[in-house]
Amino acid sequence: VRAFTDGLGLARQGKHKEAVERFKAAADSDSGFALAHARMALSYAELGFDAEAQRASTRAVELSASSAPADRFFVLATDASIRNDTGKAIEYYRQLVDAAPSDTAMRFELATLLETTGDLAGAREQLAKVLAADPKFVAALLAAGRVELKRNSPQDSLGSLNAALTLSMQVGNDHARADVLQAIGIAYKQLDKPEDALRHFRESLEIKRRLDQKRGMASSLSEIAQMLARTGEGAEALKTY
Repeated sequence: VRAFTDGLGLARQGKHKEAVERFKAAADSDSGFALAHARMALSYAELGFDAEAQRASTRAVELSASSAPADRFFVLATDASIRNDTGKAIEYYRQLVDAAPSDTAMRFELATLLETTGDLAGAREQLAKVLAADPKFVAALLAAGRVELKRNSPQDSLGSLNAALTLSMQVGNDHARADVLQAIGIAYKQLDKPEDALRHFRESLEIKRRLDQKRGMASSLSEIAQMLARTGEGAEALKTY
């Protein structure tokens, strides 16, 4: 239970690599711990390890047959999300949120899924409730900013994103910091401020290189290349691509 709780805290901070290790420790201590496998699957998915995420999720489903109904619903919701059955995942998460409206983690997962489907109004509503209960929820602040970017409201996004950046720096959470810097860069790109956008994309890339986040590195490089092309540096943009 201690390892599982540690993992939840790390995942909430965006430290999914470390969270996986704690969830593994929990599962090793109790081979029937379905929730540990489900949470491990979510962290693997965040890291881009899709095969590992599906294996952990499948194991969670197998173990959850005798779990309490709420735990079983969470495991099924996680599995549906990882298998890209978003409609089914949303259905499960809505039931979980209705059963435990004060559970900010469940509400955040629902908001993330709604964002994925393009229901930005629904995602925005759920994130507002999450942040009303926990204003320092870094991942929710990042998601709130991201939703505003998708609504083509870059100026509105910066309040949430700058708050997320400050909090991620205060706790030394480089994973979240890199993601927030990327989002701020996109805000400045939409505001047609290429120099500010480039600076934030490059800061994000530097952190991702240090953390060896291959998918994140590629994303930052792509954004940098777009900015270089926009400012007339075609050769450098091609090299970056």
